[in-house]
Amino acid sequence: MKAAALFAFLGFAPGLTGVAFAETLTGSWSSPLGAMRLTQQGDRVLAAARRNPFCTLPSSGHILEGDLLDDSLSGQLFVCFAGCDRGPGWVPVLLLVAPDGKSLSGTSTLPRGCKAAFGPSGGAAGGSDGSLVLRRLESAESAKPADDELAEGADDTVSPPANHVSPKPSSKQAAKPAAAVGDRQPTRPTVAAARESPEARERAMTLARDGAAFQDEGKFEQARHRFTEAIEIDPLYAEGYNGVGVTFFARNDLAEALRWYKKALGVDPTFGDAYYNMACVYALQKRSNLALRYLKTAFHKGYTSRDTLRSDPDLTSLHGDPAFEALLGEPQ
Repeated sequence: MKAAALFAFLGFAPGLTGVAFAETLTGSWSSPLGAMRLTQQGDRVLAAARRNPFCTLPSSGHILEGDLLDDSLSGQLFVCFAGCDRGPGWVPVLLLVAPDGKSLSGTSTLPRGCKAAFGPSGGAAGGSDGSLVLRRLESAESAKPADDELAEGADDTVSPPANHVSPKPSSKQAAKPAAAVGDRQPTRPTVAAARESPEARERAMTLARDGAAFQDEGKFEQARHRFTEAIEIDPLYAEGYNGVGVTFFARNDLAEALRWYKKALGVDPTFGDAYYNMACVYALQKRSNLALRYLKTAFHKGYTSRDTLRSDPDLTSLHGDPAFEALLGEPQ
């Protein structure tokens, strides 16, 4: 696992194949692709969107189809492309679901050089790297099935999170277990304030570099203190959440490490190391389906390499798994 990347997402009930949601995901949602209506039937989730003259929808009318497994929605997204010579088509998508069921954030795997385009303006939507955030527009109780009632007049767009700049990560293999310490819960200034303060980002980066240095020395309590300070100054700084997660991973507290890795994706769904780090945790927990889900995203989006997949001892439990071996043979 790289020493890099976290939002406390859904818990799961042992013995169940799907997620124990507080409420169904059925309802109206906003996204960079425009307003859409999600329908959850068991673990299956489908999303329909407004008709748009810019992009012809598939005959089913769905632009998102996927299945829930523990903490995420894995499936495919239908998009029209901008910036490249391709017709409309389906791309893989992986979205983490917030514990309150009010947002989904993650990434789609776009063809090289392409951006997703579908929104009401007909322009490019979402990040050039395929980042995607959906936010609930109404409660499940008030949701209605008719497509023409999709949040009329609501803001259909969601701005992607601010780009992160990561300090040089330290080596996961250099980490040694540290004694448990109490967690400090960072205060959360408004998102607008955080985005409008480049000075806060610079200060957070400096603190994170200090944390990484402590981490390299095996001083995990001091490292966690620095990373937490970074989050307090800039709540959108994904590297800070990841740093906290790595300190928990170093003492083999996998559940807590996973919680913080998910927080990184909650503030920045493009923070690539989080996908790989989560895969390593799931592999160590012998939850191969989830491990492979995140590994595929990390691999195909260039967040890790084939050599790393082969050599990382955290992934040993996946060796010999046909899906893992097939992944090693896929082009990157």
